[in-house]
Amino acid sequence: MLAKTKVTTLSIHRRRIQQLIKSDPQLSTLLYRNVLSMVREKLIVSNRRIAELLGNQQPA
Repeated sequence: MLAKTKVTTLSIHRRRIQQLIKSDPQLSTLLYRNVLSMVREKLIVSNRRIAELLGNQQPA
């Protein structure tokens, strides 16, 4: 994958995330909430794009 613009990412190993989730329930809740919010937004955008594509189809 090649980014068109400069990006900065944060990488945390799965084991470390799991340790944090188990040790801090409040952090766990915030993390899951943020992930769900990001997934929700991506699904909304995808659904809109699919609706646009289906709306632009010519009848067979």
